[in-house]
Amino acid sequence: MTECAVLDMASEYLKDIYNINSLESIVNAQYGRCDIQGVLKAINIELGKLKIDQTRLFMAMKTIAEENRNRDRYEFENEPTHFDGETFDDGALLISRRFDAAISNVNSAEYEKSRVEFGYLLHTVQDFYSHSNWIEIGYGEPNKGIGKYEVLGKYASKEMRTCVECVGNSCRSNIVPSILQNNVLTSGYFRLRVVGAFLDTKPKPKPVGKCSHGGVLDATISTDATGGGINKDTLTSVHGHLHQEAASVAYDATKQILHEFWKRVGNEPFGQFLGLSESLRNISSSSLIIVMDTTGSMGSYIAMAKQIAITIVDSHQTLEYKPSNYILSPFNDPEWGPLTTSLTPQEFTNEISKLSANGGDDTPELYYHGILDALQVCEIGSSLYAFTDAPAKDAYLKSQAVQLAKEKRVTITLFYAGSSRKRQTGNVQTKVTDVIEDLTIVDGNDLSSITGGIIMGINSQSLSVTEDYIINRLDMHKLKPIIFARGNQLNLTFYVDSSMKTLRIEVTSSYALTTTGLRLTKSSGQILMPIPSSQTQFAFIYTVPLEQSDVGEWNIFSPITVAHNIELNAISNISCSSTLQKQLVDSSSDLNFVTLTSRPIQGEKDLFVLTICDNLPLDLITGEVYLMDTKDGSSISEILTPIRVSPNGFLSRINVPNDDFRLKTVVHLKDGSLIQRQEKRIISPTSIALSIDNQPYYVLLNEAVSMNYTLYNYGQNPLRVTLRVNDALGLLSSSGILKAYDIVGNSNVSDTIEMNTRQIVDASSNTTMITDSVLFSIAALNFEYEDKVSVYIQPIDVPLTEQTEYQKPPRNSANKGSTSLLMQFILMLSVGFYRVYV
Repeated sequence: MTECAVLDMASEYLKDIYNINSLESIVNAQYGRCDIQGVLKAINIELGKLKIDQTRLFMAMKTIAEENRNRDRYEFENEPTHFDGETFDDGALLISRRFDAAISNVNSAEYEKSRVEFGYLLHTVQDFYSHSNWIEIGYGEPNKGIGKYEVLGKYASKEMRTCVECVGNSCRSNIVPSILQNNVLTSGYFRLRVVGAFLDTKPKPKPVGKCSHGGVLDATISTDATGGGINKDTLTSVHGHLHQEAASVAYDATKQILHEFWKRVGNEPFGQFLGLSESLRNISSSSLIIVMDTTGSMGSYIAMAKQIAITIVDSHQTLEYKPSNYILSPFNDPEWGPLTTSLTPQEFTNEISKLSANGGDDTPELYYHGILDALQVCEIGSSLYAFTDAPAKDAYLKSQAVQLAKEKRVTITLFYAGSSRKRQTGNVQTKVTDVIEDLTIVDGNDLSSITGGIIMGINSQSLSVTEDYIINRLDMHKLKPIIFARGNQLNLTFYVDSSMKTLRIEVTSSYALTTTGLRLTKSSGQILMPIPSSQTQFAFIYTVPLEQSDVGEWNIFSPITVAHNIELNAISNISCSSTLQKQLVDSSSDLNFVTLTSRPIQGEKDLFVLTICDNLPLDLITGEVYLMDTKDGSSISEILTPIRVSPNGFLSRINVPNDDFRLKTVVHLKDGSLIQRQEKRIISPTSIALSIDNQPYYVLLNEAVSMNYTLYNYGQNPLRVTLRVNDALGLLSSSGILKAYDIVGNSNVSDTIEMNTRQIVDASSNTTMITDSVLFSIAALNFEYEDKVSVYIQPIDVPLTEQTEYQKPPRNSANKGSTSLLMQFILMLSVGFYRVYV
């Protein structure tokens, strides 16, 4: 629904601003659903003509939709988020505050933060129509007061009976008739029937005579009024006969608040919000980032590193869409910066040329300070290239860097100079607060591997191959990853499909590579010994053209005896992506999911893998997902088979292993042919986790807010856990909060931190909402975990006001039924899985 509404608004924007009339009514949403891929394809044709990077709209849409879905994960027990338990005023306030936050972020040019906030509020907007009795009363249009700090209507008092006991189909009419006749609003109460491990929640019981939310997991259906519920989340809900009406009105409400947002912020900011603004033409959606070590030890390498960096900048000028900006983040020791952002490549290369090597008081350097500074200001989907010749001494910032890089989908490539020199810190004097990390160790937990990048050694002969490597990177939107493995003497099998035109193979390492000898065996049995198109001591790059007769199973063998990476990509228009999905505990009997953004828990059993393919020539009939061991690139930890299949994807259940893995996907098409693709990012399971209670947090300026959190150790052994809490506004002090806990196996510990907003001194009178992001980073031995929460700070309290005139429904539409249609799995795959399907 959210994706369709965003595309609907995009088509309207293109008509109003660019006079493009061909997209009018193209979305044609039915019950909040549409042909997302077909609509995107039509819009992208017009964006190509306008020279607007197509990824901008796609990523904006995905961010808004994903953050909508995430509210069921992070705010599951917060009643106002879902309008549960008759929390109408609190829900209305929450939407209005988040609407203000979205506007404030747009006014500060923080467009991605605004999209996140808008995704948050849309979940609550849409839940109003599924969880309340708005549809049962007979309303066929959205509530006009939502998002405007207005009371939403006449509410049932706490003493008023709203539902009666019911059984079976009689539950379709379980709302007290007078409630409907008098246009009185009510919503269902929900209490989780099954209490999971470590879940220690004591929700308030349902008042006597109130409606339940409903569903097999809702314990309130056993108390007066018993028997059913009133949610319209799915076609199979008790009030599922009204699901389509609820979905249709919720869709109109989604567009209504998007229109209001457009009106409030204006054409240009709204265009930036959607990624369609006139000022974005011919500019990509991402930043180009250089992070450079300028300490004295780089003296013999700095000229080479600068030359490679300038080559990277020059290479990006060959792109159809140039970087949106250029970010240079130098780091030294004990200082780092200053960070510079340039709008032209000339300005950027001038800044790079000014760098020189000096200072540095010991061998390890402030690598993560340089990385974090850049990540905080870059655009979504950026490429970051870092240069250093020493370990990091500030690895205590690594969790924050991982969180930001994943959140902003940044790929990090590290060029390590003189990689054989500084492996041991030895007798280097380090401060007690330092956390040293050898950046040349590639174990799946290094920043490059986590973000889908690599670590490559460089020397004075590296310039030409580095240029080839960068040029290959520029084509990544055309390339589909087939193999991404690390090890020595790698022996790997892969499938060539008919869509592949060329293989591009990169063999890279932070160690010196002393031999080539790469061998390819075709499906016909023919053996190829390709010659590198360019090579250095640390990298070999190959290009292998393909013929139609090459379709079938191939083998690649690398005889190299030191640890190295093999990345094999193919030019192809077929893409398949597999992502971890978390099953939501909810009130319906359907499988409902949200994309897992944090690390999975070792042994976790309520996770799934969702595979979606685009541009398949035929329907797929089945598939497998392979869990590939990252320590041995040819080793398969487990093979997952589908539990549900659609023509363009499938769903698999996964029991999370203890060790790191990558996801490799093989799909079987109707004609018996195979498609293979692989995810580059490493998935690193952990045994520790964090839950932050009572989200979201709201506070008035000059007041304090307490955050209650619980740390979990799901492993058998005791752990010493370190917690760092930082926030974007620095309200928790510039260095944040540092705490340590000893947690025995299979147990948890709870604690509280307090944030005081008196430190905010620059709140203008025009600011209606200040937002702060608080990042919780925890670590224990080799385990890490990150989570982030939002805090809404309002300079003055804005109360709800009465609407000038409450809407009245047409009487003849009250309680009308609808035809229940079977929900197609393909549609669920395309749109995503929700706790609330409206």
